[in-house]
Amino acid sequence: MNDTGMSGKALFSVLRKKVQDLNIPVMTQSAVRRLITNAKTGAVLGAEVWHLPPNSAAALQHQKWMRRAEAVHNFEPAWADSLRAMALALEFNDATPRNGRSHQGRVRADVFT
Repeated sequence: MNDTGMSGKALFSVLRKKVQDLNIPVMTQSAVRRLITNAKTGAVLGAEVWHLPPNSAAALQHQKWMRRAEAVHNFEPAWADSLRAMALALEFNDATPRNGRSHQGRVRADVFT
């Protein structure tokens, strides 16, 4: 195994920059809960994405809990898990669904209705 020592956070920083450089739209604080498929062929037509509205009270609280969880997960893992559980509960209570179409096998954030 070739271990470069790159953490998930460092890897994500590189990916985030590339996505921004390519001007690819990203839906943060979102989760795909269901793929929309063709009943006959099974082909993926799109996805159902649940999304916290940007700058909503729920989105801001979610962001606060997730940042705190990231900051404490190495020395207080139980607390970090509790924060993540609260954020997940908030997602299930406050997120709203959006459906998006796939294009050439990829579901893109800019095709959501």
